[in-house]
Amino acid sequence: MVQEDLTGLELTLSEQTAGVDTAEIADELGNTLSTKDVSDLSPEDTFQIEHDLYADEEYIVLVHAEDSYDRGGYDQNPDWPYDGGEFQVVEGIWARDRSSTGNFYSFTTITALLEGDGNGDGDDGEGTVDRPADTRTTPDTTTPSGVRITVQQDLSGLELTISENTTGADTAEIADGRGETLATKDLSDFGSGDSFQIEHDLRAGDEYIVLIRADGTYDRGSYNRDPDWPYDGGSFQVLEGIWARDRSSSSSFYAYTTITALSDDDDGDESGTVDRSADTRVSEDQTGPSGVRIVVQEDLAGLELTLSEQTTGVDTAEIADGLGNTLATKDVSDLGPEDTFQIEHDLEASEEYIILVSADETYDRGSFNEGPEWPYDSGEFQVVEGIWARDRSSTSNFYAYTTLTGLR
Repeated sequence: MVQEDLTGLELTLSEQTAGVDTAEIADELGNTLSTKDVSDLSPEDTFQIEHDLYADEEYIVLVHAEDSYDRGGYDQNPDWPYDGGEFQVVEGIWARDRSSTGNFYSFTTITALLEGDGNGDGDDGEGTVDRPADTRTTPDTTTPSGVRITVQQDLSGLELTISENTTGADTAEIADGRGETLATKDLSDFGSGDSFQIEHDLRAGDEYIVLIRADGTYDRGSYNRDPDWPYDGGSFQVLEGIWARDRSSSSSFYAYTTITALSDDDDGDESGTVDRSADTRVSEDQTGPSGVRIVVQEDLAGLELTLSEQTTGVDTAEIADGLGNTLATKDVSDLGPEDTFQIEHDLEASEEYIILVSADETYDRGSFNEGPEWPYDSGEFQVVEGIWARDRSSTSNFYAYTTLTGLR
């Protein structure tokens, strides 16, 4: 059920939904309105499907295959309705005319697309390119690899995600079209699936190559099942794969899975996000809540949070006031290490809050304790100390979360 006019949806296939060919938006009677070819996608891949969705109307969102496919479903008491703010998910559909309140089928994440969202065609001049998961890995590579892009609007840099089978790289790089290095990023703390930002002014009309490399050898992941060149990010295009500084390929998309433009209005790492290094310690069988204390500098509508690599077995995430009084909670019992979720609550400028995780019984608490760089400043808020119980703090540990992003 749609509560505000939308231009479409961003959808993530569930972990055990495999072999599907087509995604579809249909009206409430099951009549097809829009389709998307998803034959190149795999479980947990994300895609967008565009169609005008109108407030107060019902729609069904489906996947299917020409032959048979495996349908994943969550059937452990779904929490109907799932409220997305602009829409609600009200029941599962297991055939065009059959529904179930005992199952949430095929999709794990559904995000509304508003006017200006989509594939970089909005008014903000930015954009994102995503490609399917790696289909090949080349071990012990010594040459840099990545992609060539052409920029259509002035940008201040790129946010990049390392592909699933790209391991052992030390450095990311933006170079000019001839391969001359313009900017580098140390990747020694990053690995497969990690995202990072690299800043450099990119000028409209110019070409750049975006590379990854290692001091010695590294394993290079790539997608080579007929890449859909050019990949259009709205403010830039990805034109071809680069497997050495002066060698290109139109049959492989190397090293990166997601490339997002940073506009001059972004501020790199200061644009509302705090990231800390990976866990260096795990404390097992904890019973007290843990997390971080933040001080808010601009009014926010909530936070997007990523659980740390060694934080397992938690049931609840929580925003509390500076004294530890609960303000909002989120059930995270279905989530695991490195999963990301949102928790909404109005956070007021100049106020302090503590952001916690806890469990009904015990849980394992991951933390980074090799000299946290307090305060961690996002621009909109600061993370000022770690919390290891509702009324206990530590400046030697950054607990439970690796990434915090402000929601407006």
